[in-house]
Amino acid sequence: WQAVLNRDASASSAFVYCVRTTRIYCRTTCPSRRPARLQVTFEDTSGEAEIRGYRPCKRCSPASRRDKVADSRDELTRQRQNSRLGSKMTIKAIAADLGVSIWRIHRIFKHETGMSPEAWLREVSLSQ
Repeated sequence: WQAVLNRDASASSAFVYCVRTTRIYCRTTCPSRRPARLQVTFEDTSGEAEIRGYRPCKRCSPASRRDKVADSRDELTRQRQNSRLGSKMTIKAIAADLGVSIWRIHRIFKHETGMSPEAWLREVSLSQ
């Protein structure tokens, strides 16, 4: 709950919160007015929230943004593994595969993870 109150970006990819009265779910960073705590439940993914009958917030678009970030992380990880096998990895190629601009990947990635895709790749490669 504290992450929702503080609009904590680091918790944004961990869960979504659902508001019973409006049947809407949001990310922790949503700029909308905060609901009463008694009206809030938490779900791990946007898919789980939708299964329970909630619809995505129109202000923070929790379903679409999280999916693009998850797709870009998966693609970066896959390309990172392939780069060890000799294939070249570029953000431009990943953006083309996902159908978004390079600027959009950087912006969303930085907002969701707090770092650029390149910095994230360096961190992942150091941890392996």
